[in-house]
Amino acid sequence: MTGFGSSTNYVNIAISDTANALGTWKSTVIKGSDFGLPGATLDYPTLGIDNKGVYIGTNNFVGSFTGTSLFS
Repeated sequence: MTGFGSSTNYVNIAISDTANALGTWKSTVIKGSDFGLPGATLDYPTLGIDNKGVYIGTNNFVGSFTGTSLFS
């Protein structure tokens, strides 16, 4: 699962510990500021998974659209 974190510059990534989504989860956060995007809104987070990794895409806004990012 992906979603906004405590600010729009953060994207949370989480995985359920079991097949029961109502149970416990493990999570981490991507901070846009750690990738040269301070103050940017990381909007429309998308999630892709394959046998080689986990991929998160975002549209970035600082007032207006400034580009896209891919985190893997």
